[in-house]
Amino acid sequence: MKRETTEQGEDERARTTKTDSQADSQGDSGSIPEIARGPSIPAKGYLVNEIRGGLYYVTDGTFQMLFLDTNDGVIVIDAPPTIGRDITKAIAEVTDDPITHVIYSHSHADHIGAASLYPETAEYVANERTAELLSRVDDPTRPAPTTTFEKNHTVAVGEHVLTGTQRN
Repeated sequence: MKRETTEQGEDERARTTKTDSQADSQGDSGSIPEIARGPSIPAKGYLVNEIRGGLYYVTDGTFQMLFLDTNDGVIVIDAPPTIGRDITKAIAEVTDDPITHVIYSHSHADHIGAASLYPETAEYVANERTAELLSRVDDPTRPAPTTTFEKNHTVAVGEHVLTGTQRN
């Protein structure tokens, strides 16, 4: 979002445009409501919080990913490279269970570019379109899915069941 500010003493026609992030870096919080600022990120560089029922999110303040601790294994959703190695640290803060499933939301590197840090033995799940796009780029940081689906797919680990649907 952009907003215009007029510096004192300037002609009304001569305006300086600042983005909200520029204004924030200059100590001017502008129009960003407190609730929209998100959580404070600890010095370690990431935050891990439970949503409920063993479902957690990890964020660095910009990107985020989810994981579900099933007590029979961990299901992870996405792997943003900005969080990268911190994802496995965050999971280790919660459980010793291994990552058994990796679910790709889509093929973009900003969401799954650190997926190669997950165990090769995990089941990598993606819709067919995502698999097709990944095969074209041949990026070793985004391993090819081992399980693909066209419209719907269910992942069941222990008593937990996740169902995904491909939207067009």
